[in-house]
Amino acid sequence: MTGLYIHIPFCKKKCPYCSFYSVEKCPVEIIKKYIDALIIELTSEIKGHLIDTIYIGGGTPSTIPVKLFEYLLIQLHKLINFDDLKEFTVEINPESTTEELINLFHSLCVNRISMGVQSFDDDVLYFLGRIHNTALVFKAIEIVLKFYSLDQISIDLIYDIPFVNEKKIFESIKETVNLELTHLSAYNYTFESGFLKHFYCSYHEQMPDIIRYLRGKGYEQYEISNFCKNNNISKHNVKYWTMEEYIGIGASAHSMVKENYGRTRKENIADINSYIENPLSNKTIHKIDMYESLKEDIIFGLRYLRGFNISKYLKIPYFKKFYIELNKLKLEGFIYQCKNTIKLTDKGITFYNAVAEKLWGC
Repeated sequence: MTGLYIHIPFCKKKCPYCSFYSVEKCPVEIIKKYIDALIIELTSEIKGHLIDTIYIGGGTPSTIPVKLFEYLLIQLHKLINFDDLKEFTVEINPESTTEELINLFHSLCVNRISMGVQSFDDDVLYFLGRIHNTALVFKAIEIVLKFYSLDQISIDLIYDIPFVNEKKIFESIKETVNLELTHLSAYNYTFESGFLKHFYCSYHEQMPDIIRYLRGKGYEQYEISNFCKNNNISKHNVKYWTMEEYIGIGASAHSMVKENYGRTRKENIADINSYIENPLSNKTIHKIDMYESLKEDIIFGLRYLRGFNISKYLKIPYFKKFYIELNKLKLEGFIYQCKNTIKLTDKGITFYNAVAEKLWGC
């Protein structure tokens, strides 16, 4: 089965820390042309694939007009067999959450909402360049809960933000726990956009305390940045870490499909005008051979904290090189092995980037 990702690159205002491709205040006419281009690419790319998860992300998907979103969802229903669908997620932001929009999602089989909250502190939100405040967050959650249960909602938060007091970070974590949601994503601040780059720090100081606190509240950390209760994982995102196929539609979207020689990765052009002009071209294609595929399997597999099973690789000659490096990492306390399953230790979780760099170098 294959996952489907659709990128909506429109925002009311682009956050300075965000490195995802997006554009501000786009005219409705361009948004309409973009959605038409999405349908063209979608119709071509999903042929021969059985879709079992859909994720619409951005950008800010909830910022596009409701009627255009309705058009996109209706076209999806025409192209995809929804009987096979296990999960359908749409990202929203608090400031663009309306009852009309959430009702539309619910009526057209969206069964999971991911809300970009980032913080429950107004000063932190202002510092990050967000255009919502805490009051809008609670109002948006109230609207979503009219149509969805607590286990159908996920919230995104950011920690290790330069200049932000650790107590403010933990208040946001605690506020999320108090909402009794069964899924949350906690991301360490990244400097890829260049915002606050002079204060770069590679060590995630707050991560160990956040992990301990959430575990104490009954959350399982099933991926480095993702926590859930009652096995309420993000089925779509798990595909990225377990190397299942996924198709990316839209400007800057990525795809990965399996091939006899390994796998093929595709990347769409990060420009809406070029994409609209020809949604079937302007793709960068990378062919990944079996050796590089194995490397990806190990590195991404370790992010999935339930463990990476090495049993099917033990007879592959070139796996030996990786196994030697994995043993070094085990001796250094970054990973541990239980039978044929390898997992990150708490130290390995905190210093995952260093673990990945060592394995990429094999």
